[in-house]
Amino acid sequence: MAHLAGLARHHDWSAEAHRDPVGWALAVLDLHRSGERPGRRAIQRRFRDLVREAHPDHGGDRDEAAGRLAELSEARRILLAG
Repeated sequence: MAHLAGLARHHDWSAEAHRDPVGWALAVLDLHRSGERPGRRAIQRRFRDLVREAHPDHGGDRDEAAGRLAELSEARRILLAG
């Protein structure tokens, strides 16, 4: 509802995602520290942990949850596609 009313926080990550999608996705999932690209299992595990943190049922901010979950899903999609 907040999104439809224009009150939801807008995630403007598309420019950086287009410039360096893998780097952006690694940063979103906080997997960029090792210098090596993580495997499928590490990506999935980190995605699940961050989704749990962002979900309102587990203490995440209700107003920002949808945007954060979309951001995390896009980051996972990018990393698992390549």
